[in-house]
Amino acid sequence: MRLSGGKKPDKKQFFKLFQSAWKNAATVETAQSGFRQTGTFPINRNAIPVEVFEPSKTTERESQAVTVAEVVTDAQPGTSVSDTTPSSEAVTATEMVTDLQESMSTSGTMTASGLI
Repeated sequence: MRLSGGKKPDKKQFFKLFQSAWKNAATVETAQSGFRQTGTFPINRNAIPVEVFEPSKTTERESQAVTVAEVVTDAQPGTSVSDTTPSSEAVTATEMVTDLQESMSTSGTMTASGLI
């Protein structure tokens, strides 16, 4: 990259560069180090600290999102559900159901195009 002035290499140049980098990086020592550092071989269950896995626990929480179906099911006729739509005009549950039904009858699939 330094020799080309920062220009992208073409396919031929790329593979010349890649081949030289691959020869330097893809070694038996590098592969063995990867297995050793992750505890894969030899087996070491303490190679990766438990704290590293903690961020993934957030995916185990229940979703707090409210779906359109929940709003329509929970709303009473004439109740405003404007906080569920991005526009500033109020939409009632009845209007929302009507829009969904119209959308389904015209396209054959359920879309929310009438809501936005």
